[in-house]
Amino acid sequence: DAFSLCVCPITHEVMREPVVAADGMTYELEAIRRWMMTCENGPTSPITNQPMATDVLFPNHAIRSLISTLLDVTKGVPGASSTATTTVAHQPCKRPSSGASKCSREAD
Repeated sequence: DAFSLCVCPITHEVMREPVVAADGMTYELEAIRRWMMTCENGPTSPITNQPMATDVLFPNHAIRSLISTLLDVTKGVPGASSTATTTVAHQPCKRPSSGASKCSREAD
């Protein structure tokens, strides 16, 4: 499914404001901001739980364009419009099981 590239690994929903974090991954802007606010010892990757060098976020214009194109292409296709707005079932973010997480709680 082409929309799976456009799904935030935190929210599991199609992104509206995709941004790239220091771990090289793309997230929904507000979701990664909330995640970073929960990190006690500096930002960590929600995917790997490894420290990130910075909390600077950059817009991902390529993914934003892809999302826009996919939404335009699927307009008028029976059943396709619901694909863009539904939650996609994905694996949850990887978290250490030992309790050694650098973040104080899971992101919403």
